[in-house]
Amino acid sequence: MDKRDLGRLMACPWPVLISAQIVILAAIIALGWLTLLRHEWDAVVRLRMDVVQCERRVLELRRWRTAAPAAARLDRDIQRMSRQLAWYETMRRDPGAVIGILRPGSNGTFGWKEHEHNGESATARDWTIAVTTDYPSLEAMMRDLATQSGGRALRALRIARRDRFLQVEFTLAQTIGSGARYD
Repeated sequence: MDKRDLGRLMACPWPVLISAQIVILAAIIALGWLTLLRHEWDAVVRLRMDVVQCERRVLELRRWRTAAPAAARLDRDIQRMSRQLAWYETMRRDPGAVIGILRPGSNGTFGWKEHEHNGESATARDWTIAVTTDYPSLEAMMRDLATQSGGRALRALRIARRDRFLQVEFTLAQTIGSGARYD
């Protein structure tokens, strides 16, 4: 810039000069603020990205929580399995425990016999139970037997009518544990 350009610039009316100075000063101030606020702006951008990631994670956890079984249901399943395992252990130690739940009725009788399978471990056993009872008592016995699974399954069932009573013979077979049979 030489003297002529400076003279022409000074010949401009004073409002134009003041406006030009204000624009230049505003640009310098804006650049200064942008330089100073750049770190804060980057922090705001990082914070927004963190918020988006947290929202995604919350949605993912909500989906997982709705897909996962409820704690109460898990507790019920654990209690049910514990009861079944305890019942199985009782039956393994004391085979007469299964007989204790069978009630042939007021005029009924029953007997039972345990069979070990040839060549198999002592835990692989069947029980043959013979019962003389009436129909309501038979129904109650079968219901009781079904609720106390404990590693036994009904393998065979024979029912014959004898006068006013039913002559029932059924075989319980081991289904879980060592030496289990799945027939």
